[in-house]
Amino acid sequence: GLHHREHRGDDARRTFMMNRAITLAFVPLAFCFSSTPSPAPKPHKPHVLFALVDDLGFADTEDAGGDNGLIKTPNFEKLIEEGVKLDRMYSFSWCGPSRSSLLSGRTPPRVDDVYLNENFEEKDGMDPYNTVGNGIPAAVTTIGTKMKELDYHTAYVGKWGAGFTWMEQAPKARGFNEFYGYLQDSVSFWDTTRDLDSVSTPSGCELLEYKNCSDTYKKTNEKQGECNMFGKTPNGNSFTQDLWRYRVLPEGEINGPADHEVSLGWIDYQFLDETLRIIDDYAKEGGPKDEGKPLFLMHAFHSIHTPLDPPDEIFNEYKNPHDPEDPAFKSHQSYLNPARQSYAAMVHWVDEAVGQMVEKFKSYESIELHPKGSTMWDNTIMVMTSDNGGPTYGGTLKANNHQASGARTVKTPFPPLFGGANNFPLRGSKTTEFEGGIRINAFVSGGIIPEEMHGKRLGDDHGYMHISDWYNTFATLAGGDGGEGSDKLAISWSEGGDKFNNHNTDYPDSFPIPELNRNILQPDSKNLWPLISGESSEPVRTELYLSRTCLIVNDYKLLAGRDKDNINAGAVDAAGIDPSGVKLLFSSYNPGYGVFATAPTNQIDLLNCADGCLFNIREDPDEKYNLMDKKYVNEEYDKKYHEMKATLDGYAEDPAMNYRPKRTGDEGDDANNPKFIDVEGCYKTRGKGFVGPAFQMDEWTSQSEVVSADHSSVRKGRGKRGISSCQGRLDFKLDCAGLVSADP
Repeated sequence: GLHHREHRGDDARRTFMMNRAITLAFVPLAFCFSSTPSPAPKPHKPHVLFALVDDLGFADTEDAGGDNGLIKTPNFEKLIEEGVKLDRMYSFSWCGPSRSSLLSGRTPPRVDDVYLNENFEEKDGMDPYNTVGNGIPAAVTTIGTKMKELDYHTAYVGKWGAGFTWMEQAPKARGFNEFYGYLQDSVSFWDTTRDLDSVSTPSGCELLEYKNCSDTYKKTNEKQGECNMFGKTPNGNSFTQDLWRYRVLPEGEINGPADHEVSLGWIDYQFLDETLRIIDDYAKEGGPKDEGKPLFLMHAFHSIHTPLDPPDEIFNEYKNPHDPEDPAFKSHQSYLNPARQSYAAMVHWVDEAVGQMVEKFKSYESIELHPKGSTMWDNTIMVMTSDNGGPTYGGTLKANNHQASGARTVKTPFPPLFGGANNFPLRGSKTTEFEGGIRINAFVSGGIIPEEMHGKRLGDDHGYMHISDWYNTFATLAGGDGGEGSDKLAISWSEGGDKFNNHNTDYPDSFPIPELNRNILQPDSKNLWPLISGESSEPVRTELYLSRTCLIVNDYKLLAGRDKDNINAGAVDAAGIDPSGVKLLFSSYNPGYGVFATAPTNQIDLLNCADGCLFNIREDPDEKYNLMDKKYVNEEYDKKYHEMKATLDGYAEDPAMNYRPKRTGDEGDDANNPKFIDVEGCYKTRGKGFVGPAFQMDEWTSQSEVVSADHSSVRKGRGKRGISSCQGRLDFKLDCAGLVSADP
């Protein structure tokens, strides 16, 4: 127990402090102000370019080591030289809650951090307000709506991942003038299906789609391409596709499946081409620029999320900076592991893609509101950030059964296209609440960054920042407010305003709104601009309540067991790894990449934090030393632990700190329990062949209903498919015998 720890004396503490000092030597020092500079002029309605890179690791950009020099990101380097690196930026430990947090301006517990099933049974009386569904509640004002109300032209491209049970949760209703992307958390890069290779944590209809495939695999030990219990979709696919477009054309409004633009090539090419098109159309004569509207553009890359499946030209043209004949490098983890090489090539491509976006901004003159003759880039704030820590786990979905060379030691139905990141020197991975899962790679750049801030790093001396803080930062720069009390829509629902009072009139056949669903909390987003601009050196945050099991206060972080709602909880329970339900997955991973940082899950010695684990994340950023371990007995640590545990327990039970609604109107709030999945609803969406708001399919307007496939607005595909179809890529050393290859 915590109060009966054996005293080891001063030697252990001296050793501990010395080791912490050694650790600190490898951590970039925070930039310290010698005095408070003069305030920089506040930009007036700048353009916003937001690059959200999926699953980017802490060490996977050149400024952070580039995985020991493997990865080159020259565009990021230049942008950091002209911007500010954010060394203490935090997020949730996986994508859905982080994206909901980013778009809503709320830290994850305030917008609900539970992984939910979007395909529950529809019942009479359900509506978007009494049955919240998956993702951000409809009664929350997102950043898209906020910026549109502040007279911006708003656009979003790429991965959505913030809810789509109802049309009111889809991008059009969230304030975006145009959208092109996928709604769920991952798709195939090549045909945008939710197939077996593309989904790491199945939920909803996927659990039913994959069941027969898994059962067949167990019997035959071969991957099956035609095993879906639902049969083929209208497009001839075994799995539902996910690609959605919202755009208003002279021919009409598209708000539904982009059915002309699937299976054309590598989807991240299409997303890049769309973003470049949006910038061109914005700036052309008669476009939104001529109306004086600034541009708010969010590009959410599919890269570098699984499956790690780049086209051959990206993989093959990526120049490894090391001599492959160097004996020291031959043993290097990154050179030998195929997932790592794909990951590195995709990071390099993302860097090039961001560079193309920046060049577009530099090529156009800005709006009249901005200084005459200045470019869009001169008047832009640009952010690059990951959505969570990088996934360092190696191997396949089912087991970590690949040698370092990439050769399969056991045939599985899944290719080795998962993981690939490096979070060194941080411990842990995506889906964990160690620093490697929640402390993210981020920087800010653009023409509005004051010159005296160029190349600076905001770190320990400036407190903590959170991905939700961009909401208030952008809204404030746009002339609005994104802090506490700024979401009038949420107030109208929560405090019995017009929206709430008119609910039964607007939805006459609906059942009443449950009391839990009325507790819609306000944004707690902070304005980062005073720090970024050098106007202030005061920390914006000294405390972060990240989940019911994770709290940061000043120098210390408390982990209090495993969150039962975490995305990996079901997989751990199903595998029987931790019958106690309290140990932390990936907690014995070493800093670094994948199979070198991990062991097969049945060999991992998991850390038990049921009674609490305490880390000093300033002096021990890689969390080597659990200060609640008996060898570090210390009254100061005990006192800090009890203070933080009391605070965390209080926050976890406080309705003013947590939004915990009834998502489905009944007990079916469980994404991993097939009995709560609406089989009829799964059949309905498969009848269309696409993912989308299943309850309102009559409101979908697909692309093919508005324009023909040869219309000039339809994206063209490009890219040569590689390893995912078991073709080429002999360097992967894959045994493709017995695997059913997809068409290239």
